[in-house]
Amino acid sequence: MARQEIAGNAAAKRAFTVIGIRALSVLCLLGLFGAFMTKWSEESDLKFYIDEGVVSSARVLGSREDNSTIVWNNGDRGTTSYNFVRVLTDPATGIKFADFTRTGQEPALPAPPADEANDEWARTLSVNDASMAALKPGDVVPVVTHRYDTTGGMLLSEISGRDYSTHNMLMIVFAVLAVGLWLLARRLNRG
Repeated sequence: MARQEIAGNAAAKRAFTVIGIRALSVLCLLGLFGAFMTKWSEESDLKFYIDEGVVSSARVLGSREDNSTIVWNNGDRGTTSYNFVRVLTDPATGIKFADFTRTGQEPALPAPPADEANDEWARTLSVNDASMAALKPGDVVPVVTHRYDTTGGMLLSEISGRDYSTHNMLMIVFAVLAVGLWLLARRLNRG
Protein backbone atom coordinates (compact mmCIF):
# COMPACT_ATOMS: atom_id res chain seq x y z
CA MET A 1 0.00 0.00 0.00
CA ALA A 2 2.80 2.39 0.87
CA ARG A 3 4.60 1.69 -2.42
CA GLN A 4 1.49 2.54 -4.42
CA GLU A 5 1.13 5.87 -2.58
CA ILE A 6 4.79 6.74 -3.23
CA ALA A 7 4.44 5.81 -6.91
CA GLY A 8 1.22 7.82 -7.13
CA ASN A 9 2.87 10.84 -5.50
CA ALA A 10 5.85 10.62 -7.88
CA ALA A 11 3.53 10.47 -10.89
CA ALA A 12 1.54 13.45 -9.59
CA LYS A 13 4.74 15.42 -8.97
CA ARG A 14 5.96 14.62 -12.47
CA ALA A 15 2.62 15.70 -13.97
CA PHE A 16 2.71 19.03 -12.12
CA THR A 17 6.35 19.52 -13.13
CA VAL A 18 5.43 18.91 -16.78
CA ILE A 19 2.54 21.39 -16.53
CA GLY A 20 4.84 24.00 -14.95
CA ILE A 21 7.51 23.55 -17.63
CA ARG A 22 4.93 23.81 -20.40
CA ALA A 23 3.55 26.97 -18.80
CA LEU A 24 7.07 28.44 -18.82
CA SER A 25 7.36 27.48 -22.47
CA VAL A 26 4.13 29.31 -23.27
CA LEU A 27 5.41 32.37 -21.35
CA CYS A 28 8.56 32.27 -23.48
CA LEU A 29 6.38 32.27 -26.59
CA LEU A 30 4.56 35.34 -25.25
CA GLY A 31 7.94 37.01 -24.67
CA LEU A 32 8.91 36.14 -28.25
CA PHE A 33 5.69 37.70 -29.52
CA GLY A 34 6.26 40.83 -27.38
CA ALA A 35 9.82 41.30 -28.65
CA PHE A 36 8.65 40.81 -32.25
CA MET A 37 5.81 43.32 -31.89
CA THR A 38 8.10 45.91 -30.27
CA LYS A 39 10.63 45.55 -33.08
CA TRP A 40 7.90 45.71 -35.73
CA SER A 41 6.40 48.85 -34.16
CA GLU A 42 9.76 50.63 -34.02
CA GLU A 43 10.59 49.63 -37.60
CA SER A 44 7.17 50.88 -38.72
CA ASP A 45 7.75 54.28 -37.09
CA LEU A 46 11.20 54.47 -38.66
CA LYS A 47 9.87 53.48 -42.10
CA PHE A 48 7.34 56.33 -41.86
CA TYR A 49 10.18 58.86 -41.60
CA ILE A 50 12.41 57.14 -44.16
CA ASP A 51 9.69 56.88 -46.83
CA GLU A 52 7.94 60.22 -46.38
CA GLY A 53 10.17 62.24 -44.06
CA VAL A 54 11.76 65.62 -44.68
CA VAL A 55 15.24 66.53 -43.45
CA SER A 56 15.57 70.11 -42.24
CA SER A 57 17.68 72.16 -39.86
CA ALA A 58 16.46 72.65 -36.33
CA ARG A 59 17.65 74.89 -33.54
CA VAL A 60 17.58 73.38 -30.05
CA LEU A 61 15.50 75.50 -27.69
CA GLY A 62 15.87 73.38 -24.57
CA SER A 63 15.73 69.91 -23.11
CA ARG A 64 14.10 68.13 -20.22
CA GLU A 65 14.18 64.74 -18.59
CA ASP A 66 11.00 63.17 -17.26
CA ASN A 67 11.24 60.42 -14.67
CA SER A 68 8.59 57.81 -14.09
CA THR A 69 8.62 55.84 -10.85
CA ILE A 70 6.87 52.50 -10.53
CA VAL A 71 6.11 50.98 -7.11
CA TRP A 72 5.40 47.25 -7.03
CA ASN A 73 3.22 45.47 -4.45
CA ASN A 74 6.24 44.39 -2.39
CA GLY A 75 7.41 48.01 -2.05
CA ASP A 76 10.26 47.90 -4.56
CA ARG A 77 10.64 50.93 -6.79
CA GLY A 78 11.79 51.24 -10.36
CA THR A 79 12.61 54.46 -12.18
CA THR A 80 12.60 55.06 -15.91
CA SER A 81 13.74 58.31 -17.49
CA TYR A 82 12.60 59.82 -20.78
CA ASN A 83 14.59 62.51 -22.60
CA PHE A 84 12.95 65.26 -24.63
CA VAL A 85 14.42 68.07 -26.71
CA ARG A 86 12.40 71.06 -27.90
CA VAL A 87 13.47 72.28 -31.34
CA LEU A 88 12.43 74.94 -33.83
CA THR A 89 12.21 73.74 -37.43
CA ASP A 90 10.31 74.39 -40.65
CA PRO A 91 9.71 71.14 -42.59
CA ALA A 92 8.59 73.12 -45.63
CA THR A 93 12.20 74.21 -46.18
CA GLY A 94 13.65 70.70 -45.98
CA ILE A 95 14.80 68.04 -48.43
CA LYS A 96 13.05 64.68 -48.80
CA PHE A 97 14.84 61.99 -46.80
CA ALA A 98 15.17 59.72 -49.86
CA ASP A 99 16.85 62.53 -51.84
CA PHE A 100 19.00 63.47 -48.87
CA THR A 101 20.46 59.97 -48.41
CA ARG A 102 20.81 59.25 -52.14
CA THR A 103 23.53 61.89 -52.60
CA GLY A 104 25.89 60.25 -50.09
CA GLN A 105 26.90 63.58 -48.62
CA GLU A 106 24.99 66.06 -46.54
CA PRO A 107 23.74 68.93 -48.69
CA ALA A 108 23.46 72.34 -47.11
CA LEU A 109 20.15 72.76 -45.35
CA PRO A 110 18.40 76.11 -44.98
CA ALA A 111 18.77 77.77 -41.59
CA PRO A 112 16.05 77.03 -39.03
CA PRO A 113 13.38 79.69 -38.45
CA ALA A 114 14.31 82.53 -36.13
CA ASP A 115 10.82 83.25 -34.76
CA GLU A 116 10.69 81.40 -31.43
CA ALA A 117 7.23 82.79 -30.68
CA ASN A 118 5.68 80.82 -33.57
CA ASP A 119 4.52 77.51 -32.08
CA GLU A 120 3.84 76.20 -35.57
CA TRP A 121 7.56 75.46 -35.95
CA ALA A 122 8.25 74.15 -32.43
CA ARG A 123 8.45 70.39 -31.97
CA THR A 124 9.33 68.09 -29.11
CA LEU A 125 11.58 65.15 -29.99
CA SER A 126 12.22 62.08 -27.89
CA VAL A 127 15.97 61.39 -27.86
CA ASN A 128 18.38 58.83 -26.41
CA ASP A 129 20.79 59.54 -23.55
CA ALA A 130 23.81 60.17 -25.79
CA SER A 131 21.96 62.77 -27.88
CA MET A 132 20.57 64.39 -24.75
CA ALA A 133 24.07 64.84 -23.33
CA ALA A 134 25.46 66.21 -26.61
CA LEU A 135 22.75 68.77 -27.40
CA LYS A 136 22.81 72.24 -25.88
CA PRO A 137 20.37 75.13 -26.40
CA GLY A 138 21.25 77.05 -29.55
CA ASP A 139 22.76 74.05 -31.38
CA VAL A 140 21.63 73.54 -34.98
CA VAL A 141 21.06 69.88 -35.87
CA PRO A 142 19.44 68.04 -38.80
CA VAL A 143 16.08 66.49 -37.94
CA VAL A 144 13.69 64.29 -39.88
CA THR A 145 10.08 65.37 -39.65
CA HIS A 146 6.93 64.86 -41.65
CA ARG A 147 4.96 67.65 -43.23
CA TYR A 148 1.65 66.34 -41.90
CA ASP A 149 2.83 65.25 -38.46
CA THR A 150 3.29 68.30 -36.27
CA THR A 151 3.83 66.37 -33.03
CA GLY A 152 7.48 65.40 -33.33
CA GLY A 153 10.18 63.85 -35.43
CA MET A 154 13.60 62.27 -35.01
CA LEU A 155 17.18 63.39 -35.04
CA LEU A 156 18.94 62.36 -38.25
CA SER A 157 21.74 60.75 -36.24
CA GLU A 158 19.23 58.52 -34.43
CA ILE A 159 17.66 57.28 -37.66
CA SER A 160 20.96 56.25 -39.17
CA GLY A 161 22.16 54.73 -35.91
CA ARG A 162 19.18 52.44 -35.23
CA ASP A 163 20.16 48.95 -34.10
CA TYR A 164 17.71 46.12 -33.66
CA SER A 165 20.23 43.49 -32.52
CA THR A 166 18.79 43.53 -28.99
CA HIS A 167 15.32 42.67 -30.27
CA ASN A 168 16.73 39.96 -32.52
CA MET A 169 18.72 38.44 -29.65
CA LEU A 170 15.67 38.49 -27.37
CA MET A 171 13.59 36.74 -30.02
CA ILE A 172 16.26 34.05 -30.47
CA VAL A 173 16.58 33.48 -26.71
CA PHE A 174 12.82 33.26 -26.21
CA ALA A 175 12.42 30.88 -29.18
CA VAL A 176 15.22 28.58 -27.99
CA LEU A 177 13.86 28.56 -24.43
CA ALA A 178 10.31 27.87 -25.59
CA VAL A 179 11.34 24.93 -27.78
CA GLY A 180 13.81 23.58 -25.21
CA LEU A 181 11.32 23.72 -22.36
CA TRP A 182 8.60 22.13 -24.48
CA LEU A 183 10.89 19.26 -25.47
CA LEU A 184 11.97 18.81 -21.84
CA ALA A 185 8.34 18.61 -20.73
CA ARG A 186 7.62 16.13 -23.50
CA ARG A 187 10.53 13.93 -22.42
CA LEU A 188 9.49 14.07 -18.75
CA ASN A 189 5.91 13.22 -19.68
CA ARG A 190 7.01 10.04 -21.46
CA GLY A 191 8.83 9.08 -18.33
